[in-house]
Amino acid sequence: GGVNATYSSSYFLYVNYWGGEMKNNVYVWNRKTYPTSYLIYDYQYTTTQLWNNNLYFCGSTPSPTFGYWYNGSTAYGLGNFATWQSYTGRDANSYYENVVWQDSVGGNFAPNTSIPTRIESHGVPVPGVTTDINGNTRNAFYPDMGAYEGNYTPEFNVDAVASAFTQ
Repeated sequence: GGVNATYSSSYFLYVNYWGGEMKNNVYVWNRKTYPTSYLIYDYQYTTTQLWNNNLYFCGSTPSPTFGYWYNGSTAYGLGNFATWQSYTGRDANSYYENVVWQDSVGGNFAPNTSIPTRIESHGVPVPGVTTDINGNTRNAFYPDMGAYEGNYTPEFNVDAVASAFTQ
């Protein structure tokens, strides 16, 4: 015989570690598997984690709760990205956006080059990471978020923003 199990929640990204950085990632979850679902389930309460320059999207219907966060004494179900940023103090330079892939059915998860996206040039340089998943050279100053470096349509003009800071 087997064991009957009842599950009441699901999550896309489970975090239970101390310290570290999470940056330049693209997290997209287009399914809800249990009555309570979370894009991020963060069960650690250190303030030494640095999360930034990430892109998130929850695309299922009904939409899952954005995140679960335990701060050491209280657990919170944080319903959307803005609430996640406010409660956790993380992801100040991150975005919430629906990513359109080149061909997700065919397994090509590179962003569509004709659809504006904040993936384009919104990453930060990571020491030692000079190429993408395909061996393409990363931009040394404004790399793309995610696994692919490409010539995507920017959501806004990154060069204009950058030049405002260098003048």
